[in-house]
Amino acid sequence: LRAELVDSGMYVHLYPEHPVIAYRDFTVNRRNYIYLNNHQQLFADVALLADDGTGLQIYGQPRDSVNDLTVSVKRLNLGELSNVLPYLPRIEGLLSGDVHLLQSPNDLSAMTMLEVDGMAFEGTPLGRIGLNATYMPDTVHHLFDASVLRNDDEILQCSGVYADKGGGYFAGRAQLVRFPLGILNGFMAGSDMAFTGDCNGAVTLRGPVDTLRIDGEVVFDSAHVYSDVYGFDFRMADTPI
Repeated sequence: LRAELVDSGMYVHLYPEHPVIAYRDFTVNRRNYIYLNNHQQLFADVALLADDGTGLQIYGQPRDSVNDLTVSVKRLNLGELSNVLPYLPRIEGLLSGDVHLLQSPNDLSAMTMLEVDGMAFEGTPLGRIGLNATYMPDTVHHLFDASVLRNDDEILQCSGVYADKGGGYFAGRAQLVRFPLGILNGFMAGSDMAFTGDCNGAVTLRGPVDTLRIDGEVVFDSAHVYSDVYGFDFRMADTPI
């Protein structure tokens, strides 16, 4: 890595062309650069690819006074990452996707599409998990929309808006669509209990942030909580909660 301060800003260049990072052989484009000028405009063109398919790409080309930056990651091994970062839970899978940022002098918007292939949390297999999310502010509001997919099926959709005025006001909605309760088993490691089945439902939040009102219902579908160690299997009622 070489960083250089010039009259018009700061320039960063990655070298050599074939570096070894985390015991992997990488190749980086020869004319790579990250350049931040004195007007806070960010230019970038970096493509880093490993021999095992792991990759990172950063591309930025401002338009007028708006920074336009895309960061792409390919087949990042989360298991190796969680092994070296302290206090991070045990996560497995290969992360791929894009994050797209647009920054103007007054606000920042973001869009992301991420997917983890073969994801597992604390030893519990979760399948292929995807996240699509968008954040877009305007003059007085912050708007977001997100969805979570499992094996290409949408299981959670949420959206909302936050306003700064009056100490903060939030309105949002989350909907569960055949949400597999087995996903929760990773958070129950060591309890010798587990869930099966699905749940559906919707929850809305609305009001000032210090006195939010929460409404909604959850309906279980063929849901069980069981333990092979303690020898029980309880079916959860289908009555809406």
